[in-house]
Amino acid sequence: MYLVLRRYALKMANVKLRTVLTLNSSSMNEKHINPADEVMCHCSGTTRAEMQRLFEQGMDMDAISRWTGALSGCGGCEWDVAAFLKELSEQGERSI
Repeated sequence: MYLVLRRYALKMANVKLRTVLTLNSSSMNEKHINPADEVMCHCSGTTRAEMQRLFEQGMDMDAISRWTGALSGCGGCEWDVAAFLKELSEQGERSI
């Protein structure tokens, strides 16, 4: 149990650190934002690029949720994440 809580605490600290670094390094006047850097889940700080990478490794929505903590907070990202993963799935089917 201790290891699970420690892993969760370290992951959350990393998310907070990434968020602070992102906020400090970005300019308020910046007009061009990379869509891959878009945060899909604000509770966990999971980006579109991270979700795509995990999906391409074979993870489904439940596995991505367990790995990143996305979809386990307020639930506000559920529809956006589902639509994004469906889009990725359809792109994969078209390329086969």
